[in-house]
Amino acid sequence: MRYLKKMPVAIVTVLFGMLLLVACNHEPKVSRIETGGPRSEEIYFITQSDGSNSDDADLVGELQLNGGCFQIASDQIEDAPPVNIAWPEDFAVGVGGDAIEIRDQNGRIVTRVGERTLLGGSGTDKESERHGECQGPFWYAGESTLSGDAIPAVFD
Repeated sequence: MRYLKKMPVAIVTVLFGMLLLVACNHEPKVSRIETGGPRSEEIYFITQSDGSNSDDADLVGELQLNGGCFQIASDQIEDAPPVNIAWPEDFAVGVGGDAIEIRDQNGRIVTRVGERTLLGGSGTDKESERHGECQGPFWYAGESTLSGDAIPAVFD
């Protein structure tokens, strides 16, 4: 009899937990951008739908564009596979001439394709995760983004 009295509390607890899980599972936004010009290609610019990730870890490597997806393979880990980047919600991509650049919420260029880049954030190793044409794993970038000479020497 005592178990029957506790059952409604257990059911409410489980349902509340499921609601939190669903409410916190924000799907990134994918924007398809055509670069235009003679070397026209399609870019999938992925941004987080809930702001930006916290800067729990660092990813350092050259920013590449593979199959329209922004990727970095860590140059701090030998033979690291590339990970796709989900940028903070208020970041943007800019295309001008041959340069493809990432801009922060203030419009400041924070990195370009081909530049060594440091991103704060955290990653997931879920290879089944897919956003647009970009197949996991993903790095969810925080607000800390540095490139080129701005990267501290400790990462050399």
